Amino acid sequence: MRVGEGDEAGAGGQARGEEDGGGRRAEGRRQEDKKNRRTEEKKNRRPEGLKTGRAEDRKNRRNTEEHRRTERNTEEHRGIQKNTEEDRRTQRKKGEHRGRQKNTEEDRRTQRKTEEDRGTQKKTEEHRGRYKKQRDRVQKTTAEDEEEEKRREDGEKRSTEEEYRRGERRKNREEEKRKRSRSRREGE
Repeated sequence: MRVGEGDEAGAGGQARGEEDGGGRRAEGRRQEDKKNRRTEEKKNRRPEGLKTGRAEDRKNRRNTEEHRRTERNTEEHRGIQKNTEEDRRTQRKKGEHRGRQKNTEEDRRTQRKTEEDRGTQKKTEEHRGRYKKQRDRVQKTTAEDEEEEKRREDGEKRSTEEEYRRGERRKNREEEKRKRSRSRREGE
């Protein structure tokens, strides 16, 4: 046995396993290397200006300020507007030109008026009051129903108790009759 051969068999066994292609750790490392290789290839395929960090290498790049700017430019070229504050203003104007109203406070007022004209009423304070009365009425009836139910249950309990008592009395009476008749027979 040569010197160091035992070491190779013990600690080096794991290394040998990796060479053979076995072991979970080795598999995980291989996967990681494969992934890294792919990202490197992707980076190299891109033009110099667009090379970014690893987090931005994914398809959905992080929306950094720079990307937002480039995205907005491309979308505006396509005729789509990004909803920035400025765009919202222009959109509102467009909407008003088209006859659509943005729900500003003023528009809400006009909307309410039109709804009242249509006969549909907004839940004003008055309506809420009516609704509350209705709800109270319902609650009252449910409370009354519950009381009625309770009374009925109590009545049933009472009636069962009374029936039990009656049954006991009947048994006692019959027992008394038997005793009397027995004593009569014995007396004769």
